[in-house]
Amino acid sequence: MGWWFSKNARRFTTAESFQLYMEGLRSLQLYEEMARESSVDHPAGRTALEERLKDAAGNLGDCVAKYSNDLLPLYYYAILLSTQAQREEAVQLQSYLANLTMPPWPSERAEQLLRQSAAQFQDVIDKSRGEVRRFAQYNLAQVQAKILDPAEWERALKLLRQLQSEDRGWRGVFSWESFLPAVGWILSQIWLFIRSGGPNDGTTGQAASAATAVAERNAFDAQVRMLIDFLLVRLAARGQNLTMADFPVPPSGPDPKATWSQAASHRVLDFRSSSNPENRPVQTSPSPPRCDGEKASRDLFTLIDTLGEKRLPSQAKSDLPADYWNKWSRIALEWAVLPGRSPQEICKLIDLASDYAYAASQEKKLTWTPALLNRAFARTLAGENPQALLTAIVGVEVVAAPKPELKTPDPEEIANYIAKMPLGTPAATIADLVRRAFGPLDAPTLQKLVRALDRAKVKMEMIDEITRSLEVRDEPSILD
Repeated sequence: MGWWFSKNARRFTTAESFQLYMEGLRSLQLYEEMARESSVDHPAGRTALEERLKDAAGNLGDCVAKYSNDLLPLYYYAILLSTQAQREEAVQLQSYLANLTMPPWPSERAEQLLRQSAAQFQDVIDKSRGEVRRFAQYNLAQVQAKILDPAEWERALKLLRQLQSEDRGWRGVFSWESFLPAVGWILSQIWLFIRSGGPNDGTTGQAASAATAVAERNAFDAQVRMLIDFLLVRLAARGQNLTMADFPVPPSGPDPKATWSQAASHRVLDFRSSSNPENRPVQTSPSPPRCDGEKASRDLFTLIDTLGEKRLPSQAKSDLPADYWNKWSRIALEWAVLPGRSPQEICKLIDLASDYAYAASQEKKLTWTPALLNRAFARTLAGENPQALLTAIVGVEVVAAPKPELKTPDPEEIANYIAKMPLGTPAATIADLVRRAFGPLDAPTLQKLVRALDRAKVKMEMIDEITRSLEVRDEPSILD
């Protein structure tokens, strides 16, 4: 594995900055682990997921606010914001399905978070150089591509082409794990990375082997090319320069085929209305540039079809096809709600979106939130209820079992219990047996017990000793 961020990127202003960064990163890592293990059959707890993200946002946000020149916190805070945006999409879709009042797509809150993430990545770009700058440029383009605004797509295209141009004259070493997963390393590896200057994967020397360097370069180039071509396809769709024949044939997924219904019609209209540029607060390009959708689609197919011929890191062999299918899923969803589609075309595009997203999940071989979210959008457009898919993303509300109501001991029963004890039993022993049998007694119960023992003809001195022993007192301090 090659070098990751430069020495300046690994520098922290103070020990507090490093501590906030590591605590935030740990919370983000725990969130991602819980999200990967969550599933339709066994969803994670919603409160636990939210607390992990809240902790990550608090620590990384504080770190960025106090130490704005420390690059690693900036970089991962941008990733955190993008992760929050993805969750917001699912939360808003749940709200829409519950009351049909919120626009289903796009989520205004999610797009605010994405724009904040883009600003953080731009800050990293402005303050860095070398490999960290390239990773930040790529991630900035990814975030811009997620915003439902053709103007942002054009900015992403410009940035990616600039990145391609700069990389032709650059011969550094990339690390695949450093620009795709958010927090793929365990904290001990990150600590070693900060101490030593690179990930601890057992390699020796300053750079990875030549073969590894070639593989990671190929993966990065393929990811950049794929994002460029998908942006061209999306712009072609907006410019009505895309046809159904330009969509690839996916493996068949498990979701039922969509049928046109009144519910589907209403939901498509809701999505279409909320995604219409005229109804959105963000100014979009009045006329997206004309792009050749057929050529971009063909280039994408060629890219994915020839991946097997390239030397790639093992993780990239599943990440790239998963990204390919999931991006096609989002394009099918976007095209389904654009004006001009017939009901038959809309149903076909919904089916494609579902199957593409399922194929992406199969490539990942684990719960992958982006693919689950696209499947949920597809089932929503089909007029169905995707709550099980959304619950796998946002978590399930875990309702704590009500505590059993404690029964107040009956003073008369306690008095009868005491009266049956042998004569001469010490008051302290009686009190101990009562506590074991009936538990602690509160003040009102003790008052009633005094009267009950008096009626049972127990001597007043004995009553006094027993009830004093039964009084609930604060536990003595270990310092006393």
